[in-house]
Amino acid sequence: EFLASDRKVVLLPPCMKAKLNDGCEAVETPLGERCMACEPGCRVHQLTKLGEKHGFAVMVMAHDLDVFSGNEATSTPAGQTGVVGVSCPLTNVAGGWEMKKIGAPAQGILLDYCGCPWHWHEDGIATDINFKQVLKVLGIKD
Repeated sequence: EFLASDRKVVLLPPCMKAKLNDGCEAVETPLGERCMACEPGCRVHQLTKLGEKHGFAVMVMAHDLDVFSGNEATSTPAGQTGVVGVSCPLTNVAGGWEMKKIGAPAQGILLDYCGCPWHWHEDGIATDINFKQVLKVLGIKD
């Protein structure tokens, strides 16, 4: 179901931003924040560029899937949009169940390490994922 979906969206956690609190120029959308390329070394920016190359969207999701709490704008395209949720172990499984509830075909990818200030690190450190694994989950050969 996921691989057959018309559109793919990779939802990233805010802890992947290079500028965790101040200075990030991402803009709000109904599905979360869209990267505006303010920091070339930011992994969100780099994955957004990879998405542009391979035809998938990248959004920075609100903490703990708040964007999916009954918002009609986010649930409308569920049957047509495949979602890859990137997160720490605390939210990955719960996020998968949330996607199932709204009927979105989804896959989950765990962060390489955890560093958000909500669960794991007092000050927060920018987290990361393996981009090759993202492409593999999306069914893209690079």
